[in-house]
Amino acid sequence: MEPRQQQFSIWYFIAVFLVLLAFQNFFVQGRVETLAYSEFKSALKAGKVIEVTMNDAVISGKLIVE
Repeated sequence: MEPRQQQFSIWYFIAVFLVLLAFQNFFVQGRVETLAYSEFKSALKAGKVIEVTMNDAVISGKLIVE
């Protein structure tokens, strides 16, 4: 009698991928909040902004959350 050999199933891969995707969406990503420009400037002066990206119409950045 031959030992039963497990086969790789694409469904296992898809299930793990979906679980990892859900984990990333719910637990890893930060929240997005829109601030007035004056609030952004105040946070910048207070040293709470760690990254800034600017283009023609939008200024975005990452804030230190306390």
